[in-house]
Amino acid sequence: MNYNPAVVPLLLDERMKFNRLGILSAVKRNGEWIETSVEEFRQKVRNLALGLYKLGIRKGDRVSIHSENSTEWMICDQAILSLGAVNVAIYTTQPADQIKYILENSETKIHMVSTDDLFNESADMIRSIETVEHIISILSTSHDDLLNFEQVMEMGKELDETEPELFD
Repeated sequence: MNYNPAVVPLLLDERMKFNRLGILSAVKRNGEWIETSVEEFRQKVRNLALGLYKLGIRKGDRVSIHSENSTEWMICDQAILSLGAVNVAIYTTQPADQIKYILENSETKIHMVSTDDLFNESADMIRSIETVEHIISILSTSHDDLLNFEQVMEMGKELDETEPELFD
């Protein structure tokens, strides 16, 4: 992936190199603060981007994110943009008919959804959209037929070990 320094993922990555050990974000889940360091964020973006690449995402493809604002949302966004793909953002408050319209008209190839509740509200509809090849669960692992965030990052990590030049 050769980049023009004017693209957002590269600009962000260049700035993060100056503070690799710093904390990029902190999120409270189940009463506990979870911190993500700059270096951990950068590695997760790389792994997720390569995982999406392994799933067939290329420049110009559309990947939707149906999620609340979170560290994981930022990782997804930067991974998608790093591939030259398009982030199709879906608000958590959008009803199923609007989600269907967005997914069909954007020709989304991969749909990423944060929680079981969000997925369950529109699962049958999402599965019926022909262009959606994969559904990735960001924060849940309770659906056997969905890929989960960690699995896709692991796929990317494995690809990085055999073809590290893909992301550089």
